[in-house]
Amino acid sequence: MSNRYLILVILAFAGAPFTASPAAAQGPSFDCARASTAVEGAICGSAALSALDRQLAAAYSARRAALGSSARERLRAEQRGCIGIRDRCGANAGCLSNAMRARIGALQSGAVSAGATSSRQAAAPSAAAQASYMGRWQPKGREATFFSAMTLSSNRLAYDDGLVFDLKQVRPGSNVYRVLSMRGEEPGICSGEGSTHIAFTLTSNDLLQIHHYHRQSAPTDPPPMTVKNMGSGQSGRCSVSHYYR
Repeated sequence: MSNRYLILVILAFAGAPFTASPAAAQGPSFDCARASTAVEGAICGSAALSALDRQLAAAYSARRAALGSSARERLRAEQRGCIGIRDRCGANAGCLSNAMRARIGALQSGAVSAGATSSRQAAAPSAAAQASYMGRWQPKGREATFFSAMTLSSNRLAYDDGLVFDLKQVRPGSNVYRVLSMRGEEPGICSGEGSTHIAFTLTSNDLLQIHHYHRQSAPTDPPPMTVKNMGSGQSGRCSVSHYYR
């Protein structure tokens, strides 16, 4: 994301005085004449995405106006983080739409309000991350021996080899999903017992981690698995596989 675009976004989110012409009102909250990235181009080229961008700017402005000065700074930092997560979508219109809708919902629900608990503060980035990991992925590393390429949507994990999981998010903003049904042959992920829950996390180098569980109750949202925390796995976790765009 260009610095110029970030400045434009921050100004728009801050509620800078602006009188739009009828033509400009149909565009996004920034100047499309200066668009220079895939994200900017996708938003400028879509009336639906432009409308979502305007809604997001309005939601940010309204949320900011309700906060004190210190809370505004925290909100601004969170907004920068969510913009970065959204920009991982590139020109993928579906991913951009999901990311912006998730952020609008978080802002309107007050999930980033001053005095919120840490779990509520984490809800908005989690929702935006959820949107950013949807789409098409390729297996990485030794998992390629067991897993094919796959497509992830809001309620389905579909592998090219025919394995399909129908999913339901266990709680709003969570990256954990309950497995409603499975079609195809699961490659021994949970020792023949089958996965009851699946969770998704993004690593710092943009790898998607897929966590499979076999347990009665939903696990807490897992952090990305690293060398440091792999020995403290959650109860019932059977495997973690890695995917890249």
